[in-house]
Amino acid sequence: FLQQLRQFYLVNRTPMVCEGRKPREWTDLEFGETQVKQLILDHLREKACQLLHQNSTTSSSYNTVVQNKLGLALIILLLGEIYRLPASKSDQTQLCRLLCLETLRADVVNEIHSVKDLLSELRVEQCLIIFYHHCIEEEIHEWLCTIPVRHLFNASGDIACAPVNSLLESEERWAGLEGLPFAEYRDKQRYSNKKV
Repeated sequence: FLQQLRQFYLVNRTPMVCEGRKPREWTDLEFGETQVKQLILDHLREKACQLLHQNSTTSSSYNTVVQNKLGLALIILLLGEIYRLPASKSDQTQLCRLLCLETLRADVVNEIHSVKDLLSELRVEQCLIIFYHHCIEEEIHEWLCTIPVRHLFNASGDIACAPVNSLLESEERWAGLEGLPFAEYRDKQRYSNKKV
């Protein structure tokens, strides 16, 4: 999928036409990189809206919705970073909602491990950190509910909580938030709440 999308992106961001033996850019088409990015973004928004509006918790469809939400969220996350898609605050909030893990059932946990294996080469954890920084800058507080996904993709991530000696490790390390200005974010939120 990612290879085919990359080919689509590369071919359509600079459309070419052959005149004689020399290819040249097809400027009359008025379709280029901006339009390709918008096309991809519009399609991802549509799919995300469809999944976010499926609230069925019946046993047969619940697991499929959770798996699809996480899979789509990771695809959106990766594509946004790879192609530098222009995301609004609303887009980022929607991505947070997709990345938010609900109660996990055993078959969903197995699917998450499959997704993790499939995407192991694709810097998911780095993309999450970049995404978190954007959310902090834009004051999108929903990023906090996506932290369990980062735990799944870090080097030692596992669904089961491993015992940790919190006296020996910093708060950020213990919580798996290394590289994020979490303490500053929390303190800023406390200060702004006190002012109100």
